[in-house]
Amino acid sequence: MSVFVLFFFFFVPVGCGSGTTGNNSNAPTWQYAALGDSLAAGALAQEGYVPRYATYLNTDTGSNTTTLNLGIPGWHSGDLLSALQNDPIVRNQVSGAEIVTWDIGGTTLQTLKTALCKKHAAARTTRTVCALRLQLSKPTGMQLS
Repeated sequence: MSVFVLFFFFFVPVGCGSGTTGNNSNAPTWQYAALGDSLAAGALAQEGYVPRYATYLNTDTGSNTTTLNLGIPGWHSGDLLSALQNDPIVRNQVSGAEIVTWDIGGTTLQTLKTALCKKHAAARTTRTVCALRLQLSKPTGMQLS
């Protein structure tokens, strides 16, 4: 558990972000927690979906939205599950939010794809070698008189 806590405190700031969208003093303020991997963190994007969704909420409902982005690039679904089950800070922030979005699994799917590609490449190589052995073991058509 101490390794997870150490991991969390060193890497969460990469994906963390917060802010408030809207400034209507007569409107309610909703807490929005975004969880996930690099997609939630906004990696490789000019503006990720989290701030855009907060703006949409403000425009659509007129409410103010306070955003807490807990997206961490490279996280797998197991990392998110572990944080939700074991980290009191994450649990507190999520339980206090009226709106929660999450995306997870892109890294997991990429890892699975890589593993499957390696497995299929090895299988193709094995089939090719077996086919070559079979061809080499066949008689060459030599006729005896």
